[in-house]
Amino acid sequence: MQKIIKLSKSALVSIAPAVITIALAIMTGGLLLLVTGQDPIEAFKTLFWGAFGSKNRIAETLVKATPLMIMALAHP
Repeated sequence: MQKIIKLSKSALVSIAPAVITIALAIMTGGLLLLVTGQDPIEAFKTLFWGAFGSKNRIAETLVKATPLMIMALAHP
């Protein structure tokens, strides 16, 4: 049981920077939208549905993201 807890903490520690970075990016984007007088909830909802709203949109998102993911894996 002790080993499982250590692995979970290790995984959490390794994932935490990415989660924090994503959260900060979303908050910064929301703040910029508020400053410009836009509704951040509506903007993020439109962004999400534009990328994942249907099977075709999911496929197109993956087509555009795959080269970026491959390049990220190739980086040392």
